[in-house]
Amino acid sequence: VDLKGELGANVIAGFEGEVTAVTNDTYYGGCVTIDHGNGFVSVYKLVGDVKVKVGDAVSSNTVIGTISNEFLYECADEPHIHYELQKDKDNVDPTTYFINDEK
Repeated sequence: VDLKGELGANVIAGFEGEVTAVTNDTYYGGCVTIDHGNGFVSVYKLVGDVKVKVGDAVSSNTVIGTISNEFLYECADEPHIHYELQKDKDNVDPTTYFINDEK
């Protein structure tokens, strides 16, 4: 899903876990992957100013980067991040795990 926000706003991990990958992609910019255990993995794309590295432990409020629109992919859209949630390597609807429309 795409989660809209203000340009430069913090992107938070949402759930505790361990950062397993941080990459910089031509189209998706900063990409951060977090393993939350029990088969859950989240992937954040279009992240600017990435603040975490592989092996970092994150909490549900850890800032992992910022919302940016400096990347080639979707740069004409409103500022947002692309968020994926996987359970046992299958994509699931992350909105079913949001609490009170937060995160």
